[in-house]
Amino acid sequence: MGDETKIQVREIKKGMEAAGSVLERYLIRFLGPLGRKISEATRTGRILALVGIATVAVSLVLIAVFALSFRTEVQKGVLVVSKQIVNIRDRASAKGKVVAKAEKGETLSYISSAEGWYNVRATGGTGWVSRDMVERKGNRTVVIEYEMKGFGIAFLAGRLGSATEAARAVEAARAALATIDGPGRAGLRGTLVLTAAPPALRALADPWGEPPAALELMRRLKRELDPDGRLAPGRLAGGI
Repeated sequence: MGDETKIQVREIKKGMEAAGSVLERYLIRFLGPLGRKISEATRTGRILALVGIATVAVSLVLIAVFALSFRTEVQKGVLVVSKQIVNIRDRASAKGKVVAKAEKGETLSYISSAEGWYNVRATGGTGWVSRDMVERKGNRTVVIEYEMKGFGIAFLAGRLGSATEAARAVEAARAALATIDGPGRAGLRGTLVLTAAPPALRALADPWGEPPAALELMRRLKRELDPDGRLAPGRLAGGI
């Protein structure tokens, strides 16, 4: 370990110890059974646990304070055409140009929704269809999305079909998010993290995606503060 890295690790450790001491004095008493469990750990373990809890709490507060909009939608699998012939239009309006047609019983892939319309992908192309013309069928999916100061964060949950197809979808999404184009967004990057996934999917797709630039420093800090590797082994970026 180089001198510069040693200094960085030492300073980070000092800061965490100082923060941990303050949190141990004022926070641990409010954590109930969890606080008592944390009290049984070593000093380093207590510090890491309390700093982690405080970081999550502060992050949630910042998200709540700076959130500009919030949307929750329950999706139920695919869309099935319920009328004899349905027009798929180029915009979410009955005045939109018809770009494709779909027959009764045909399956449409859901993309998004807006004011009584679904943006769908059909055999004949992609466009908008009125909600009155289709029915939802299949697995239940919950989408929660909110925006904060120009940054979009989305959560997607659902049942796993094929692990291979899901892994391909994850990698395709990461590739699309690698560079976000648009006015004032040059150079911005998006990320996709698997917060929970079955072993079959985790074996094919790294939950964290591309490792951060500070990965080596993170590994050294982990070895310094958790030499026995007892705290969530392998759960962080890069398998830390």
